[in-house]
Amino acid sequence: MDRRPFRSARAALAALAFALLGANASLHAATPVPAESSLPANATDSPLPPLLIEDERPLPGGSLAELGTADPARSPLVIDSVDARAIADHGIRSLSQLIRDFPAVRDSYDTFGYIETLQVRGFALDENLNTRRDGLATNAHIPVALENKERVEILEGISGMLTGTSAPGGMVNYVLKQPPAHDLALVEAALSERGSVLSRVDLGGHAGGAERIGYRVNAVLEERHPEVDHAWSRREMGSVFLDGHLGETTLVQVEGEWQRVRSISVPGYALVDARGIGTGTQVPAPIDPRINLNAQPWTQPFDSRETSASARLLQGLAGGWDLALRLGMQTSTTDDRIAFPDGCSAGTNYVYNGLCAGNLVDIYQYVSDGERRDTTDADARLHGHASAAGLDHELTLGLRSTQRLFRAPPLQVYNYVGTESVFAPLPFPANAAPSTPNAPSDLHEHELYAYDVARRGRASAWLGLRAAQVSQHSQLSDGTQATELSQRLLTPWAGAGWEPAQDVFAWASAGTGVEIANAPNHPLTVRTSGATLPLANPGQALPAMRSHQLELGLRRSGPATATRWQAVLFRIDRPYADAVPLADGTALFEAGARWQRNQGTELSIDSRVAPQIDLHLRGAWIDARTTRGPDPSWVGHRAVNTAGPSASATVDWSPRSQPGTTWSNALRFTGPVAALPDGSAWLAPSWQWDSFARRSFDRGPWHFTVRLGVENVTNHRYWREAPIAPWGSIYLFPAAARTARLSVEIGH
Repeated sequence: MDRRPFRSARAALAALAFALLGANASLHAATPVPAESSLPANATDSPLPPLLIEDERPLPGGSLAELGTADPARSPLVIDSVDARAIADHGIRSLSQLIRDFPAVRDSYDTFGYIETLQVRGFALDENLNTRRDGLATNAHIPVALENKERVEILEGISGMLTGTSAPGGMVNYVLKQPPAHDLALVEAALSERGSVLSRVDLGGHAGGAERIGYRVNAVLEERHPEVDHAWSRREMGSVFLDGHLGETTLVQVEGEWQRVRSISVPGYALVDARGIGTGTQVPAPIDPRINLNAQPWTQPFDSRETSASARLLQGLAGGWDLALRLGMQTSTTDDRIAFPDGCSAGTNYVYNGLCAGNLVDIYQYVSDGERRDTTDADARLHGHASAAGLDHELTLGLRSTQRLFRAPPLQVYNYVGTESVFAPLPFPANAAPSTPNAPSDLHEHELYAYDVARRGRASAWLGLRAAQVSQHSQLSDGTQATELSQRLLTPWAGAGWEPAQDVFAWASAGTGVEIANAPNHPLTVRTSGATLPLANPGQALPAMRSHQLELGLRRSGPATATRWQAVLFRIDRPYADAVPLADGTALFEAGARWQRNQGTELSIDSRVAPQIDLHLRGAWIDARTTRGPDPSWVGHRAVNTAGPSASATVDWSPRSQPGTTWSNALRFTGPVAALPDGSAWLAPSWQWDSFARRSFDRGPWHFTVRLGVENVTNHRYWREAPIAPWGSIYLFPAAARTARLSVEIGH
């Protein structure tokens, strides 16, 4: 593929940087680095915040960084976050645990030992397009380390305003821990599950005189033995964040992170073909979550090695303007291996997808070693203020270039080895001959963007426009299905805000997003219109598609001692790529073949109901329905893996008689979840109770924190999610069994 556009964009970024820096050098008066670029205080230096917070101060790399210095509480955005203290207090080790108090966010094929993905407002996020690391593009096809993250932000809403291409519904941004305001030294040891052990170190401070050089170092060693048979995980992670001030107007930041994770993955289950029609139609009774179908003599771990790094220059310019130059790089290599349950050939009819009567399933040996994913993101942003037409304008102008490459071995292994009962797994001989072509691909994005936040009194207007050129290339490793696409796209966005009273903000917004997709590279077939058909264009890159969103919201913010609440109404129309039957008996995967409309409401209340008791209530109701598609039986029915009502309630009690002690209890409820797109099968409503306690105290110069937690206190069994794969397969994942953990943290 011609890489000259990428090189030219990088050259343009460099030219812009040198031109702006040269202009700044010629100015006689420069302004200090803006306050929003100053170093954040370490979370452990402040009192314990509630688990779920609305950020009240923008920090470098946050979701609002590209829009300027706006307070998120007074912006037309919904940004939920979980901070480092809450991650530690609640023993959060995964995205599935992190999102449990956000009813509008669900799992989307989240399982132990594999890559986790989320679903926001009823739409699954794209692992290539919907994840940021300190505001820079990253690939989510990696296990994510949370120990070096200051907080995890989930933007619910118009993701297209922050990036040229992304699936609608929201984005995830991992904000890194930066050098703290005061010297920090923390050591933690944790014990959980069946002898799982985690140890971590968190060090930070300043050196070099006058606190010119700041540093933050995190290191983790972990070995997990979860409440699942034949499953384990080993993890090593190290990260460093350095910054330095070059005079009063320049801040330089450099950071890097390395992690390796080896895990025995736990695959999902499927619906049962109770009617003998060749596809699953019935939800089985909840299964023992300790059973692992990936338990063959030849089973190997999923192995992920990932390195991420970034460098930034934050430069104060004359007249209150500032310049940010950022470059981020990520490379990851995975060996994807699993004994994978998929379909059933033991009955009268071949079943795909689903289990045969008697809960039988076919097992395949899957191996795709040496998959490499590289992401490079370069961004130059100029930000400042101006006055015109009686309005105060906060302006942001930027240029961005992002390159994503996927490489894989020529052939992967996907071979049938035997059929077994899900309740009694059997050993089968290996069948490891490479058989199926992989589909390497390139994606290049070059963007120009401009934002204007205009304010007058209590009113504000938010305008944004991104112009993107998206270039794609894909080809099966056997040389077939070669596709090269290039498109130029505009994504406008607008919002209006009003503050009718102190700490009250009302808003309305509308915007568009652009997303891309590839036809699945699946060795079997795609189920469409009730049939099982071969796919005519496996692995092909598809033309970009455009989604649309409307949102209305009203919130009351304020300090933690006040009652805060938020109410949001939204509607999103999203196109999907789907398989369309052809006259020759195959199916063609086409962009925009299916449309889905999700609309609903989100409510939240945070209140101190008593001097020692904080109450957090959240609820969501999402009506997600297919509005158009190649299979008419889907149209008008609830989309798969979406629930109508869902809610959570968390109570934090800090007894006056026990200073430094907090006991939190959380109850979550999820309504019926659609398990088939024609509305004929549903996961039953579910609930779960989790309980966590934290005790902090000092002994001489040392600060101790002891944490104890139990998830799924009642060991309640239920099906947690029913995600659908691009090729039509639907999988079921059970809720995790009761899990207890204990940790001790020592700080100085």
